[in-house]
Amino acid sequence: MKVTEGQIRNTVFGFEDGFVSSVGALTGIAVASQDSSFVIVSGLVVIMVESFSMSVGSYLSEKSASELTPGNAKTKGVYVNAFLMGASYITAGSIVLAPFVIITSPLWATLVSVLSALTGLFILGYVKGKVVKRNPLRSACEMLLIAGSATGIGLVVGTLGKNILAGN
Repeated sequence: MKVTEGQIRNTVFGFEDGFVSSVGALTGIAVASQDSSFVIVSGLVVIMVESFSMSVGSYLSEKSASELTPGNAKTKGVYVNAFLMGASYITAGSIVLAPFVIITSPLWATLVSVLSALTGLFILGYVKGKVVKRNPLRSACEMLLIAGSATGIGLVVGTLGKNILAGN
């Protein structure tokens, strides 16, 4: 089976965004609320809404691009690409949500969630490097550094939000 450009693009984008957006949101919510049940419910909402939105966005954008050239063979792949986007987002999001389900301490769950996201990004980059026949270690480090840096935003915003709500 030949892997297409669209399949690679949507799978990598789905996993990357699933790890980064989910862990960013969960970290911010956990820091601000310190309530594991609230984090779990919020995480489920974020993951389900975002995965559906990403799938629909993939479908609509891929379809729009394929409509530029009538009869374009890429039209057939829009459903597969949309599925790959959503499935990879849900998978990555579930990985970073799992610590909040398993670990009762929001602080420890947050730490494990962030480490899970960073590990997932490293593995994603490594696998992507192998698939596209580039240096897998370089690809893994690039994915970890670029996408991983975005995970800190959730911590910063959550801390600011907690301080604002507490009146500090």
